[in-house]
Amino acid sequence: MSDLLFYIGCAMIICAIAGAILLRWYLVTYTKRLLHCLDEMIAGKSDLTIGEEEELLMAKVEVKLRQLYEGLRQEKEQTQRDRESLKSTISDISHQVKTPITNIRIYQGLLSRDDLPLEHRREFLRQLESQVDRLDALMESMIRMSRIEVGIVQ
Repeated sequence: MSDLLFYIGCAMIICAIAGAILLRWYLVTYTKRLLHCLDEMIAGKSDLTIGEEEELLMAKVEVKLRQLYEGLRQEKEQTQRDRESLKSTISDISHQVKTPITNIRIYQGLLSRDDLPLEHRREFLRQLESQVDRLDALMESMIRMSRIEVGIVQ
């Protein structure tokens, strides 16, 4: 009877060791696949290899990582599009601001002449005021756009 218990005990120890080895192998494999998946995401690969057909824990984690990756990638692309749009808008506003400033400088030069008739002086002052109003409207538009960009105005 004691020999039987000894053999059963030995068999249980061997099974425990085999189970531990199998568990370690599974954890090492899981970790390698997880790290490989993360490395592909960091490298920016769009065709990640994910074993979605497997009903294993790793496959489920990889699917969730893929969803996270796709969400982050889409946000990055949207941010890039928003930056390009903002860059284009700023360039457009910059161009639109330069024109009235150039006109104001021209009118200033004309108004500084002493021999300018009063009627011409009045006309240039009206034009000057028009250009200042245009600049003011452009600045208001730019301020409104910047507030929309940062979410102050809905």
